[in-house]
Amino acid sequence: MIATLLLIMVSFEPSVDSVGSAWLDTAFRYLNITKRDLAYPRIWSEDTMFLLGIPRHLLQNPLEVPYTTDSIENSVVSLADRPESLLMYLSTMLDSKGICDIEFDVGEVTLPRDLPQSLRPQLIELLEGVERARATGEMAFRDLTAGEIDTLMSDAIYWWTDEDDTLDDTLRGLLNREMGLPAPFAYGDTTSIQPKSLKDILRKIDVGYLMCGEIELLKAVSNFLSEIQPVDSEFQIEFDSGVGRVCIGGTGENHYHDCDLVVDFGGNDFYSGRCGGGVWNGRVGAGIVLDFGGDDFYKADRVVSLGAGLLGYGLLMDMGGNDVYTASHVSMGAGLIGCGVLIDMGGCDSYQGGFFVEGSGNFGVGVLDDRDGDDSYRAYDFAQGMGGVEGIGLILDEAGNDTYYAGGKYIHHPLRPQNYRSFAQGFAIGWRPDFPGGIGLLFDLHGNDSYYSEIYGQGVSYWLSFAALVDDEGDDSYYGIQYMQGAGIHLSTGILIDRGGDDAYFSRYGPSQGEGHDLSVGWLIDRAGNDRYFVSDGQGIGLTNSVGFFMDFRGNDVYGIERYGEGWGNMARNTPGIGVFLDLGGDDRYPAHLKGENGKIWLGGTYGIGIDAK
Repeated sequence: MIATLLLIMVSFEPSVDSVGSAWLDTAFRYLNITKRDLAYPRIWSEDTMFLLGIPRHLLQNPLEVPYTTDSIENSVVSLADRPESLLMYLSTMLDSKGICDIEFDVGEVTLPRDLPQSLRPQLIELLEGVERARATGEMAFRDLTAGEIDTLMSDAIYWWTDEDDTLDDTLRGLLNREMGLPAPFAYGDTTSIQPKSLKDILRKIDVGYLMCGEIELLKAVSNFLSEIQPVDSEFQIEFDSGVGRVCIGGTGENHYHDCDLVVDFGGNDFYSGRCGGGVWNGRVGAGIVLDFGGDDFYKADRVVSLGAGLLGYGLLMDMGGNDVYTASHVSMGAGLIGCGVLIDMGGCDSYQGGFFVEGSGNFGVGVLDDRDGDDSYRAYDFAQGMGGVEGIGLILDEAGNDTYYAGGKYIHHPLRPQNYRSFAQGFAIGWRPDFPGGIGLLFDLHGNDSYYSEIYGQGVSYWLSFAALVDDEGDDSYYGIQYMQGAGIHLSTGILIDRGGDDAYFSRYGPSQGEGHDLSVGWLIDRAGNDRYFVSDGQGIGLTNSVGFFMDFRGNDVYGIERYGEGWGNMARNTPGIGVFLDLGGDDRYPAHLKGENGKIWLGGTYGIGIDAK
């Protein structure tokens, strides 16, 4: 499957071209090592039950990280206009082998008499497609007992709460109480499930069928959109279809609350409750919002909404307008033991949520695709392209000058008691030591963008995961506190690629800016522009048996570093780390207390090297 990824034609400048490869070879010759020396074992975890193929492969093959990232981005961009094809591609990244052509009997769909005749056949077909999707998804949970379903409903959101947050006491069992299902834990009980018990439950989930259900849902929506005729009148109809609560609105300013399916043909609308969210209620849930235009306000005052699924499916498609999305948790393109997709076609939009939002996936997939406009993304943590266990989280922002902010809510103690956790912006994480992580991706294609995280973010992964942040164009700024900007932490792989523009990178502490720590791999690649880099320790460091690469191809750059970096590796466990720093063009400035200098080659630590090719 990795080979298949690498065979896809890349339509933009590769992150590491033949010139970069040649200079890497030069660095290896100076260090008296070969490419094979980079492939020493890094998977020291005893339990790799949920370890995905891509994180496994890249951890053992560090030089393939940039090429694989290029290929994934190219595939995502080329498939974005066909969401069902994109989800099918992402399912292969989850090593899914599900069969998506299963036939199910669909029950009778009930429509009210006052529904416009022109909408009836297409709506019936759509609702039948929703039923097929739900029936397919139920195959994913066919081996689970009712008690195990209740446990997942109770604890899936609780997994992502902060240990000091009073939400611990309220979110555990919240959905069980809402849906009238048994809650396996008493209100306020914060006892942890033993890892073995949780594994016994999660290993029964067939992620292949789970993905097939979302693909079936997207196919049905695609067919509906291709056949539906626009409506140019003001009306609002709500009814129970036998499949779910359906809300249909014309071009007026409509208010929708707790709808399973919304089709709105225009106007500045208001959404509240749970819309576009699918939650288990005796069977797999499904929620859809299709809004054809207008400046809309989405206020999700329930968890799992606005294109999110928990043991279910969520889809929100907004075709245009300057929209505001506000949500609590598990929202705005979030798949938590489920799948969620949010697609916004245009306008300057604002996204604001809590945790596990804005393109986050765990045992499933969460996608947020914003296709145009200057957008703002804000979240607490676990957000903005975040992949958890056997999950993929993806943000694709196709145009505009965008701002990304994650943090400001939960302190990262005891390590940084004055700074906030972020876990965002192309971030992936496993639950150490028992559960390997997934894949977190953030692709921003155009515009001058600003990225703000504090602890963990911006192309960083933790514990048997893979994460990437790729920004293709514009003058961008990256701000962080620690574990930032192309770093792999504890048996993991992270990469940040910026293809153009005059950029600024700041991380108060390392490991950051192309650094691996503890049997990990980290990359930072900047293809062009006059850039500024500041960090305490970083820029091509292999720390504690790791590999770190830093490559700046063109431009007049300024480097600020406090202690170690610019090509440095240390000795630990009787084994060296490998750090490579390459600046391949421009008139650059280096700190006087370190070895870096224009047109020079220098060595650092055990197996560290810096080269300024000028």
